[in-house]
Amino acid sequence: AAAHTEDVGILYRKAIVLRRKGVFLVFLANLALLWVLFQLYGRAFSFDLLMAATISLSTSLYCFRMVFGNILASRGIQGVWYGPLFAVANAALNVLLNLLLIPPLGLRGAALATLVTVAITMNFPVFILRKYFYGK
Repeated sequence: AAAHTEDVGILYRKAIVLRRKGVFLVFLANLALLWVLFQLYGRAFSFDLLMAATISLSTSLYCFRMVFGNILASRGIQGVWYGPLFAVANAALNVLLNLLLIPPLGLRGAALATLVTVAITMNFPVFILRKYFYGK
């Protein structure tokens, strides 16, 4: 059990470094992929760079949030217990922001609500991991 804890701690520290360095690269790759998809399948639609950037950043942050959620779940029942709490907080925040942002901004409001929600909630598992497991 001690070796597993050390391995997960090393993985956590590597994920922190990866998050700092990798979010921008994943964002650029997602943005490029969206542009290619629009070129191939969306000729009837105009490519909106702001919307594509918002969606790309949301998915990039979500990927990194999942990494930390999985690390937290690897801690056993203690870590798994937080998953439903994160899901409820994520859903509640997203619904609230959708109610506030969709009426004035339309589809851009929905994309912005998702981006803000993911940016805020991606820190939940990191906070729990730091506070209860890896105290930095």
